Amino acid sequence: MGDFTAFYAAIAGASGALVGLLFVAASVSREDMFGENASVRNRARSSLALTALVTPLIVALFALIPGIGLRVPLLVAGIGGILFTAAAIRRVVSSRDSRHGWRQLAFVVGFGVISIVEVVIGVWLQIDPNLPNGAAVAAAMLVALVGVGVDRAWELIGGRATSFVSSITDVVYGEHERPASPDGE
Repeated sequence: MGDFTAFYAAIAGASGALVGLLFVAASVSREDMFGENASVRNRARSSLALTALVTPLIVALFALIPGIGLRVPLLVAGIGGILFTAAAIRRVVSSRDSRHGWRQLAFVVGFGVISIVEVVIGVWLQIDPNLPNGAAVAAAMLVALVGVGVDRAWELIGGRATSFVSSITDVVYGEHERPASPDGE
């Protein structure tokens, strides 16, 4: 991990601060995120935002503990992420509020792919702790998770969609001609 100590400290600090801000947003908008009438869309956004931000926090903190490294934290986080992905897909697909579920599914599936890569890198590092670029790929996965978490949190608080998926939608439909969603976004 040698070269990555400062990176893991930075990722832990950044994702920890973002988790704190997400908790503040959740406490201000509790009903919209977790209430009885909260949409599946908002529940999916909030749970994915939290999971995507907590994962790099925990992996980075474990990576900073001398002698621990990345192997076990990546395996545990990846397996947890895969289970989260399966549950989230089930919730979105079985929801009555799934008119725009494809968008939520795109993020959930993206998170699942990142989780699979975490497991693969964790297994490879278990087999060969000196795997070339293993730490760099793991670091890139953590950055991607922070990006997913920030994007989901941004839309959760009412920000305009800024993701790759929304950019493609803008290209296809035009920025101002996008089909309206059920909650007016």
